Amino acid sequence: MIDLKEICGEKIYERIRERFGDDLERIIEDLELEKLMEIDGIGKKTALKILKAVYEEKTGIEFQDILSGDSERIYSGIIDILQEYPVTKEAKNKFLLFYPTNNRDFIEKRLKLCDESIELLSRIENLEEVLKKMKKMKKLEYQKEKKYREYVIITDDEKVYDSLDKKYCDVMLVSSTEEVKYFSENYMSVIYVYSDNSDLYEEIMGEADVVSHIRSFNIEEAIPEITLNKFLINRDTIESAHRIYSLLGIHSFLDDVIENLKKIDTEEKEIDIDRIILEVERKINKEIEERIEKEDLSIDGRNILSIMEEIKRSESPIDVIKRRMPSKINEIYNEILKKYNEDVYRETEISILDLFPPEITFPVEADYEKVEEMKTYIKKSRFKKRYRKMKEIANIGRYWKEIERITAEIFEIDLKIAIARFIKDYNLEKPVFIERGISFHNGRNLFLKEPVGITYKIGETPETFVGNERVVVLTGANSGGKTTLLETILQIQILSQIGLYVPAERTYTTIFSEIQYLAKQKSMGAGAL
Repeated sequence: MIDLKEICGEKIYERIRERFGDDLERIIEDLELEKLMEIDGIGKKTALKILKAVYEEKTGIEFQDILSGDSERIYSGIIDILQEYPVTKEAKNKFLLFYPTNNRDFIEKRLKLCDESIELLSRIENLEEVLKKMKKMKKLEYQKEKKYREYVIITDDEKVYDSLDKKYCDVMLVSSTEEVKYFSENYMSVIYVYSDNSDLYEEIMGEADVVSHIRSFNIEEAIPEITLNKFLINRDTIESAHRIYSLLGIHSFLDDVIENLKKIDTEEKEIDIDRIILEVERKINKEIEERIEKEDLSIDGRNILSIMEEIKRSESPIDVIKRRMPSKINEIYNEILKKYNEDVYRETEISILDLFPPEITFPVEADYEKVEEMKTYIKKSRFKKRYRKMKEIANIGRYWKEIERITAEIFEIDLKIAIARFIKDYNLEKPVFIERGISFHNGRNLFLKEPVGITYKIGETPETFVGNERVVVLTGANSGGKTTLLETILQIQILSQIGLYVPAERTYTTIFSEIQYLAKQKSMGAGAL
């Protein structure tokens, strides 16, 4: 990593760090230098210093500032054109590293990249669709620390406790089974990590949902959401990568990843127990009223007197009344309760029989303490079912390194497509390097909409249409094309030493150690100096 403090100075560095925080390294890595220039005290000169440092780190060669004078302006114009072609920010920023050099090996390496780019573009059948999907590609995001509140890790070994990572969930040191039971009641999942020195192993393992020795413990395996969230927050990018690979005819494991991510979408429908119970209560009471009104449930005089006599002797008159009511009432109640229990079970696979009294009371009411117990039971059961499912899906975690590679590769593909389209649109050709001179046929100025081709030569080249003079004097009337010619020569030379194709035919040129261009200021009239 480059030393930004050394480049910018401590005060400006602190200002940058305060503004961007942990994103600073990513901004530099992604060459988002325009963001750094938002900071007071950082101008183009400082941004260029940073670019040079990043250039050396990424390319592995020393940055050679071979441009001077107005050649920098010509170079910037070329980069502006190049950056119009990529559809991803990452590929656009890669062109900032396309700086001219006099390193022959590096230039040849770039020219080889051009050849590969042309070959790649020739194989793409549906370019428009590929670029459309490419626009959705982003750098992979890495989620900041998140606590998974449903989980608790427990251990009875202090050394194990000290070694456990505490950023993902609560971690507790326990010394009794009572503590374990408390955690079991208050967390969805208890993860027990033990060691060879654990004294409570036998007592705890029966209460824990996950048991692992510290030597084999892996928190991402114990909490599958840690792995899956990496995939979920990058799902759009992964799906775009999958579609791009398909369009390019590249087979990969991404099919498996996409299919597994779809499984996460098929979550079980939430069960609103409170709503179900209230609705069942209402229906039971309404139907009991309707049925009892239709039934003959009269009690003869003798039974009434017997009931009254029993009530007088009893300490619980209500129990007497309930016991001496016609059995038909309880039969009706049990029949209605069974019917609605079957309805609820079909919808939720939950039995509600135990939530209502065994004998009729009116109005019928559920036991809400039992309802709360059932809600906790259902929540835990659903969590365990979902956990098993997430654990199985989390096996896609083995693909993460490859997804990182594929993402980077797609940005490289975007870069190659951009280079090939640039070459195709401007009808560029590969230059040939010689020792002393430059010549070309039909050279065109990239900055003009309808350029007129120019054939020119300076120095010794295989061309013989003029002599081998190494110094020439360019003369002509104002607005006669002198500046256009000079800019065209510069564009051809700069592109050649970047390692790109050039806007001319049969180009022969030398790798120069320095490129200078001194242009007359506009206030001084037309022409070049």
